[in-house]
Amino acid sequence: SGTHTVYWGTDVKAGKEPPDTYHAVVTATNVYEWGTSGDPVNVATQYSDWFDLCEGDFCESGDGATHPPGDCSKSDMIDIDDIVCIINYVFSSSPTWCPPYSVDADISGAGDVDDIVYLINYVFGGGPAPLPCTDWVTQHGVPACE
Repeated sequence: SGTHTVYWGTDVKAGKEPPDTYHAVVTATNVYEWGTSGDPVNVATQYSDWFDLCEGDFCESGDGATHPPGDCSKSDMIDIDDIVCIINYVFSSSPTWCPPYSVDADISGAGDVDDIVYLINYVFGGGPAPLPCTDWVTQHGVPACE
């Protein structure tokens, strides 16, 4: 989070801004909200490494801090409600918060039948718990929550 100045173009040198160089100031309050000034507006496509700065925010103070992968019902715990929520998402395309993160209990990168089986095994069979937010982000990057 914070304000970051980004330069790119054919001749970027130590913060100098020649006429053919683009300049943007990005202010991020959290993973979901950010504004830009300058040209071009879509900083994400020009400087994708900027999003690496948000990883800690999502897992430490964002939704990932309290809602682990697979917490589809957003209840702060993994239970049968999450199994039902993921079943609805997979088979009827029901909306959920922050897909695929919220429906990806096995952190494969997608919400699918494997996540349903994973949670059934965890809730009813003593299988492994879903991994923490930081493991999901390490494998897939910060989720593009809708």
